[in-house]
Amino acid sequence: MGKDNIIYHAKPKIIHNPPSEDFFTKINGQNINTFDDELHGYCGKAWINKYEGKFQVKFDSKLKCGDMEIRPTFFINQEDIDDYPHKKFQVEQLEKLSGNIPKNVYLICDVAPYLSKSGKYINFKLESLAYLEIIED
Repeated sequence: MGKDNIIYHAKPKIIHNPPSEDFFTKINGQNINTFDDELHGYCGKAWINKYEGKFQVKFDSKLKCGDMEIRPTFFINQEDIDDYPHKKFQVEQLEKLSGNIPKNVYLICDVAPYLSKSGKYINFKLESLAYLEIIED
């Protein structure tokens, strides 16, 4: 049999584990000034709430800025949902994830969490839904 006739069979590998928490910093009361503007992962329990035509993701644990302790948030806008090619983050799926039970959220950002212009909120900047994972317990 010539080498053109050889058939290779690879066993499929299925991964069911959440992202490695070693790569992600758990949100747990840190001061936002300790984070650098570089590619970094953050994780924690968070609520997904439908909010004025978009979805707000609000972490259970707080971060500090000066004397303030605030639960950080970020938003998933309709434009983000429309631009994402996979069904994983369609409106119907996000509505199913929203509610009273916090989910495990993993987020990758290249900008550190920051204080909003109003000085009332600590936000993350979500560049794309490709950098987000939401896992139910």
